[in-house]
Amino acid sequence: MGYPYHYFVPLQRENDSNQSGIAIFSKYPITDTASFNFNRTKRGQHLIYADIKVKDKTFRIFATHLIAINFADWDNERSENDESASFSRLFKKLLRGYTFRYHQAVFVGRQISQSPYPPVICGDFNDIPNSSTYFNIKGDLQDPFLKKGFWTGRTTRKSFGIISPTLRIDYILASKKFKVNQFEIVHVPYSDHYPVKTDLQY
Repeated sequence: MGYPYHYFVPLQRENDSNQSGIAIFSKYPITDTASFNFNRTKRGQHLIYADIKVKDKTFRIFATHLIAINFADWDNERSENDESASFSRLFKKLLRGYTFRYHQAVFVGRQISQSPYPPVICGDFNDIPNSSTYFNIKGDLQDPFLKKGFWTGRTTRKSFGIISPTLRIDYILASKKFKVNQFEIVHVPYSDHYPVKTDLQY
């Protein structure tokens, strides 16, 4: 696809043949990489970074996936079981998810703040823009959606009732050293999330 450099971290359970994981692809040389596993018992909860050099400039790209709430599982329970009991289970899921994500987000924010190069982070935060998750990761970064995006910015394909329009849970955040030229949420049916993309000038 025109990206000769990449950093791929497979996220596999034991005896799992699926090659899923987190990857960063680049047209330019990758000079350094690192990977952090938030929880070895939970698939997909990871933070990686790659330092990319373009001519005489270097920047650091982070990619992450934070713990999910699994609304779909709750929605199935709600349709099959007692409504009040399912809402109680949802509350417990939310509380547990927020607690885990809080600590994950603090860790991610710390790694970003320690970057020696202008950072960009891309990922599924599994939380909305007014959450502590978002602000702990964002720190002093800028949100390209707020500059070039449109409407609520929903990034989930599946419908979860009245909360659906608020589900902007996938983000690209960038150092203020970058100029935001464009932002787009790409409405394609390849996942339960819509991909997001931005053009940044450094």
